[in-house]
Amino acid sequence: LSDAGGGPQPCNGADIAEPFGVLDLADIAGFTTAFTGQQPAADLAAPFGVYDLADLAAFVTAFTGGCP
Repeated sequence: LSDAGGGPQPCNGADIAEPFGVLDLADIAGFTTAFTGQQPAADLAAPFGVYDLADLAAFVTAFTGGCP
């Protein structure tokens, strides 16, 4: 995926670190940092504003689903 300027965009909720379109250790590290810091990048599941196991499960599901 790309934006209007042609730059790559995240392929799913787990694709939070560059390079976008590739799920790798940078995405895992980024999610871990965001989750422990209670940052919006890790708030992937309801109830939003709460950082819990639902967010972790949503990340794992998106990550294992891969990028198209």
